[in-house]
Amino acid sequence: MSGASGLVFEAVWTRELTLVFGSTALAMSTVLSVFMGGLALGSWLAGRLVDRLGDRLRAYALAEAGVGIYALVVPLVLGGYPALNAAMYRVLGGSAVGLSLARFIAAALLLLIPTTLMGATLPILSRHFVRDDGSSVAGTVGRLYAINTFGAVVGTFIGGFVLLPGAGVRATNYAAAATNLVLAGAVWLARRRLAAQKRQDDDDGVVILPPAPAANAAPVFLATPLQRRMALIAFALSGAIAMVDQVLWTRALAIIIGSSVYSFTLILLAFLVGLAGGAAILSRLTARTSRPMEWLAGVHLATAAMIGLSYLVMDKLPSAFLALLRGGQFSVDGIIFCQFLLAALAVLPATLCMGGVLPLTVRVVAGSLESVGRDVGTAYSINTLGAILGSFAAGFIVLPIAGLQLGLGIGALLTVALAGALLVAAEPRPRRIIAAVLLPLVAVAAMRALPRWSLAHFSAGLFRVSIAKDIIASNKWALPELVYYHDGIATTVSVERWSKTVALKNNGKVDASNGDDMSTQIMVGLMPFTFWNAAHPDTTRKPRAAVIGFGSGVTIGAVTQYPIEHADVVELEPAVVTAGAKYFAPWNHQPEKNPRVKVIIGDGRNFLTQASDKYDVIVSEPSNPWITGVSNLFTVDYWRLARGRLADDGVFCQWAQLYEMSSKNIKIILRSFAEVFPYTYVFSAEDLSSDVILVATNHPLPLDVAALSRNFIDPTLRAELKRGGVESAEDIVAYLLLTPDEIPAFTAGSPLNTDDEAIIEFAAPRDLLGSTRTADPYLARVYASEWPYGRFDRYLVGLGDGDEKWKTELRLARSLLAHGKRAAAERFLRAAKRHGATPGTRVQKLIELMGERAPDDREEPLAIAEDDPTGLSALDPPKLPESAQGDYLGVERGVRARAWAHALMAMKKWPEKWIDEGGPDLELLLGYLLYKAELEDDAVDRLKPLMDDAVYVKRRPAVLYYLARAEYGNGMFEAAVRNMDRYLEATAAPTAATAATTAAATKTAAPAPAAPTKTAP
Repeated sequence: MSGASGLVFEAVWTRELTLVFGSTALAMSTVLSVFMGGLALGSWLAGRLVDRLGDRLRAYALAEAGVGIYALVVPLVLGGYPALNAAMYRVLGGSAVGLSLARFIAAALLLLIPTTLMGATLPILSRHFVRDDGSSVAGTVGRLYAINTFGAVVGTFIGGFVLLPGAGVRATNYAAAATNLVLAGAVWLARRRLAAQKRQDDDDGVVILPPAPAANAAPVFLATPLQRRMALIAFALSGAIAMVDQVLWTRALAIIIGSSVYSFTLILLAFLVGLAGGAAILSRLTARTSRPMEWLAGVHLATAAMIGLSYLVMDKLPSAFLALLRGGQFSVDGIIFCQFLLAALAVLPATLCMGGVLPLTVRVVAGSLESVGRDVGTAYSINTLGAILGSFAAGFIVLPIAGLQLGLGIGALLTVALAGALLVAAEPRPRRIIAAVLLPLVAVAAMRALPRWSLAHFSAGLFRVSIAKDIIASNKWALPELVYYHDGIATTVSVERWSKTVALKNNGKVDASNGDDMSTQIMVGLMPFTFWNAAHPDTTRKPRAAVIGFGSGVTIGAVTQYPIEHADVVELEPAVVTAGAKYFAPWNHQPEKNPRVKVIIGDGRNFLTQASDKYDVIVSEPSNPWITGVSNLFTVDYWRLARGRLADDGVFCQWAQLYEMSSKNIKIILRSFAEVFPYTYVFSAEDLSSDVILVATNHPLPLDVAALSRNFIDPTLRAELKRGGVESAEDIVAYLLLTPDEIPAFTAGSPLNTDDEAIIEFAAPRDLLGSTRTADPYLARVYASEWPYGRFDRYLVGLGDGDEKWKTELRLARSLLAHGKRAAAERFLRAAKRHGATPGTRVQKLIELMGERAPDDREEPLAIAEDDPTGLSALDPPKLPESAQGDYLGVERGVRARAWAHALMAMKKWPEKWIDEGGPDLELLLGYLLYKAELEDDAVDRLKPLMDDAVYVKRRPAVLYYLARAEYGNGMFEAAVRNMDRYLEATAAPTAATAATTAAATKTAAPAPAAPTKTAP
């Protein structure tokens, strides 16, 4: 129970303090060091006192009660820490060393008392349970350590999978406190019962004889002072190496199984299971040897070998995960268990060996019965101090300098060196000295012989099960060119190249690219500025901006295309800035070199708490909400911090990646955001995108079309907006999904996502793992004609008067159609007609031709033929073998009979060579049949290449018609509208009336002088 509650306290308190001090490696290491430092201090102090205590059970009960009582107070004290952190930054912000020291002191003031009491428990229990004859000191201490660590396993599991997800942080803290208090009460009652039993035995004259030596009593071993010192030094160094390995394994496995809170819990579980199992096994074996120093050396040597095994299997784990997934259909819990198996495969063999170090060390260093408590306390405190040094070395030396692969090798090499030193200390014979020298040399040779990891496999990101399933379905695992890889302090950063596409990854997760992500990255940066510009007609005022997240640099680069005064961009990992600056320079305007931009390395959330100056625009562009740490940037508490740094007339923008998330959790995010920012617009990042851009202000914000058009006056800003897929104010409005008054209706009944009840952090990873089994039709609903939201009409102003109003409404109708919102386009077309638009405009024709599919769809003849409505008779005869002519006649009969599937199946039997050599009209016919069979994607692939021949398109305008229809059905809305516009031009009759209609439509679609818009080709 004590071990379980201790791990829960560590998780909860570390979580709470990193929310205050930030998620930087230094801040997290500071908190962890304070926690472990308290354990070391408690172990050392208790070791000095416990041998002189008469009633050790009372001391143990008081220690556990003290931890429980203090834990009840921790939430109250933590409430004042955000203000304390802000005050420390104001005073010491210019000194990184001074600020770190102040935070260390603040963390120590909070945690030192309970962690000292926790650290005291092992020496107290060790002294109580060791037999009076002293024959089982190492075995008893080892069993106690194993039991305590198994308790930690239980605490890790219950805390990570039950209490924190189900009850929240504060309730979990109280549950752990209650556990300690119940344990203290139980021990206190047991102590009184034992005391009463002893008094009864004394009154009855019962004589308690000392236990007889056990038949399997430990052989006599008396360590020399040198051996005791060497064992303690090795114990300290092994603690440091174990902590370094734990950090490296955690980082490596996070790349393989993901960076969610569950992944880190699984890794810790595997590590603790190994330590507990190793301690349990070796505590039974230790008492049987008279040569514990040699055993200790052997355990270290085995540990080094198992670290080498871990190295060998690490980059094979993604393939192992694929093999497991191929084996069957797994539930979310089943996939989580598979991920635990991967973590165990990597760390369990080595940690089993590491767990055996403590009982063997105690066997060496424990002297007489009278000094058991002191010896155990000294050993445990030294080991913990070594772990503190290891945690710092791992994050600030090993990872950034050596990286994961070499870091694991160095850990194995140092462990081999320890084994050699222990072997010599056991008995300094010449042969052993030679062996001690040769062992590291052999280890170095083995390191050089080991193969390097396949980093492309290693960082493939298969924790996104959808990617793994695609590989399994296609039975093809294509690998990119890895052009950059660096194990940074906070994350492992890589850059991959797929042909012309460059993608940036953090811990195996793609966070930016120059491909499909470009328009989203640009508009996340510019969307809030379009509204700020619309609300501030005073062009002499330049806004101050803050951007949380550097990524590829495209977003902050887009911000620099607006006439800003200054922009602060905050990035947690320096390697991200390095990679973005080097590999995305052709697309990001090189913001790191812009004198108006200041790049700050730090925690974005903590940055918002560190000062009180205001920003006109704040852009928050973190990675996905399921990533632990990133999830802290999707809570009500975070958004309140951001609102506190926003100017009264400022604009806040949040990028939310909603793909592979359930509708339930999407609503929780939107509900939580609107709780802080009630004046929120939800925009789609791009057509058919699950990413959304939340734009919010502290005051009502109309959709002023005329004011938004001012964004297109400046040529630099206009060009950047075009890069983001926006060419007019009407395009901005067309991306709108939810208005401020619609969000409460859409999210009704959804709970809030807070720091205390972090629903998304625990629910979103389960969505990620189950996305391929329970695909949520979010996009289908948003883009369906019956989508009841996005009715922004009542927010629209600045449409103009008279003719200008209906012309603006026509432009809105065209933009809405070009962004997949056909029903809304029809609504604005009707409004334009009410306000004076003449029937038969180009926009009206486009909307009519882009109508939803129906059995009586308009049939465009494939070629012009007077007596053949299908146009088949006017097509050029295909260049087919004689044997296929009969089949082709069957295809024609199928088309005329509207049996398109039958006709298509007949063509599908032909070799691809026949189609390729059959002529463009045969390609047109096949594309037409694919469209009719509702295979729009394949239809686009067939028809689009025909567009390269302008002469052919002029002869066969049906190419444009069916390509546009197929593109619209395939979600390629803007391309579809452009091609249908070309179709209308190609088929327009050369009459005066048609010319007048075309002129009117062109005039209608023409941009206002101050606001360039899209025009028909």
